[in-house]
Amino acid sequence: MYGNVGTHGAPAVWELNVVTSRLTLRQHSRSPIRHWITDSHGQVRLGWARYETTVAYYARLDKDTEWRRLGKFEVFGRERHFEPIAISGTDPNKAYAIGPSEGRAAIWLIDLEDKVDPTLVFAHPVVDVTSPVFAHDGALIGAHYENEYPSMYFTDEHVRSIVEALKPLIPGKFNVVATSTRDELAYVIWSVSDREAPTYSVLDMGTHKLTRLELLIRTSTRRASRPCSPFTIRPATGRRFLAT
Repeated sequence: MYGNVGTHGAPAVWELNVVTSRLTLRQHSRSPIRHWITDSHGQVRLGWARYETTVAYYARLDKDTEWRRLGKFEVFGRERHFEPIAISGTDPNKAYAIGPSEGRAAIWLIDLEDKVDPTLVFAHPVVDVTSPVFAHDGALIGAHYENEYPSMYFTDEHVRSIVEALKPLIPGKFNVVATSTRDELAYVIWSVSDREAPTYSVLDMGTHKLTRLELLIRTSTRRASRPCSPFTIRPATGRRFLAT
């Protein structure tokens, strides 16, 4: 999480223990950086900020302690702004970013060693790809885009294979992994079509069983709806999902 307590008004990175509410400083503020990104292990790896007439990018390589400015990348991106979104889950010295490609927003892969130019990962010729989806640990799963129908490009091959396997089980719908248990043994699937209301299901990876969640939503026309409050879904898998 970002914070500027005791950091002279500039963003720093803090670790919050949700059990004890204790804050631990993980990365001191560093001028001129205004944005930070961590890897899946919580290590701060990338920072950037607008600096005079350009955007300055700084990276810290895997198992390194020094920050280095990505001069080669800055030259490449001088005429087109890139917004980093996640560190690669397969190569800790690479990072994903949203940037332009032939007039459309697309997904690129940045070299944090600053040796090679960014590589175009995915672009659509008609629409922008601007809605990234992340896992619990901040790893990039993919990105949504819409043309005639909702679509998604996957950077996570495991999640892509799960969604592909769901097509014959939930035909005629666009399926998305909404959340999962931390051990990834159960996934909540959100399914939507242009003919039916959205539905939720739980996929148990141990039994390969798909169970639809039936949620009762009470509404009243006589009085205002009550504020949302958290509750726990207990599917047949025995695992819990916190919802609101």
